[in-house]
Amino acid sequence: NTKGDKCGQGSGERSFKSMNLSFACIGDEKATKCVPKLTLVKVEKDLSSEVLRIFEKAKLTKYLELAKKYGLTMAHMSSPAGVEEVVKIFKMPVGHKARLKRELKNETSAKVVQSSLSKFSVKVDAEDFGLAVTTKIPEVLAAFMEKHDDPKVLTHLFRERFNFQTRQALRSLRPEDTKTLLWIRSLYNGEKKNVKQILPYKRKPINFVRHLLDIEHTVRGLNRIWSVNDPSPVIYGFINRERAFKLLRHAKRGVFIFRLSISNPDMIVFCCRRKGKVTQELLHAFTSVKDFEKFAKETPDMKFVKDNDTLGLLSLSSLLKIMKSESYQKKLIQSFDAFERGYGYAISDLTKIPTGLGTE
Repeated sequence: NTKGDKCGQGSGERSFKSMNLSFACIGDEKATKCVPKLTLVKVEKDLSSEVLRIFEKAKLTKYLELAKKYGLTMAHMSSPAGVEEVVKIFKMPVGHKARLKRELKNETSAKVVQSSLSKFSVKVDAEDFGLAVTTKIPEVLAAFMEKHDDPKVLTHLFRERFNFQTRQALRSLRPEDTKTLLWIRSLYNGEKKNVKQILPYKRKPINFVRHLLDIEHTVRGLNRIWSVNDPSPVIYGFINRERAFKLLRHAKRGVFIFRLSISNPDMIVFCCRRKGKVTQELLHAFTSVKDFEKFAKETPDMKFVKDNDTLGLLSLSSLLKIMKSESYQKKLIQSFDAFERGYGYAISDLTKIPTGLGTE
């Protein structure tokens, strides 16, 4: 009510006269606002697909008849007070209330994801996308990629999967990394038969997914070592040998970078500027900061760069201090928790496996 009428009076009352609404006052010292509040009354009507889906996913189908008698809608459950009213009228125990609230939250998350997907394609369903992001079943992921064989959709999928599967959201894939993944996929799909590139699996579409899972597993183990991206990354991602050597060609002695390996996705490549040359060495990927610290102590004269031009230096002790700090660990956990909540609606849906896909 914008005219300052008292609650339940004036234009506000007339506007909502035919709806199941009452008014709740929210006041402060300077002003009082009147806002509509939905109230459940017995008006039997069919339930929407959204309400049905929420109750079915929450395994609360025993309440569907009651929900129908009250004409329950999503609007009734759009606020904490509305949910409490539904719980009270339906006489739900604590466990059922928790399941209902979880599914309502997941429904909101799905809508946010669906909105973001509209930038890439109107044909991608949020639930299908969420399942592709959260699943570890190769056949499920392969089926999604086959259905949505669009570079924009797949690039978005790679970035979201990478954050989810590596359990960190401070650093995602760079454009050159996602382009490399699309290129690797084209090799497995047989689109570049003349390209000589060693791969860990036979060139079949399903095996790209296995390759991708291996990469995600490696970076999940690297964790804090990967996620450090300021002042400069320790792991540069998918840069090739030529670019790595170019970056280090004019660097000071001992300056190093790590890069991910295409031919050996469970390993990383250590590139370092030595006296008069740049060398590289294939290593088993670190699985903890302690692994990295041990390697640094056993490798003389390692120097970490402050910036990408490889001129400014940061001591390794300072770098390790960042990685080990409680504040950084807290930041890492908080960022991932916030990211994970966005896909809460899809995490439990990991059992459906499409048929007809090869597994070799």
